[in-house]
Amino acid sequence: MKEEVPATVKLYLIGAIEQWYIKPDISGVVFVMNVQSTDTAQALLGRPGSSR
Repeated sequence: MKEEVPATVKLYLIGAIEQWYIKPDISGVVFVMNVQSTDTAQALLGRPGSSR
């Protein structure tokens, strides 16, 4: 978690993440993103199958 928080704030500050919420069962978060495609979102989040 030490690396995730600064990375999330960075994406928020550049406008890629508009909002984020903690799931009610506290099992993770939900990001509302402002990007052109799911591929862009996956790349920004460093997901498998992304170009990052």
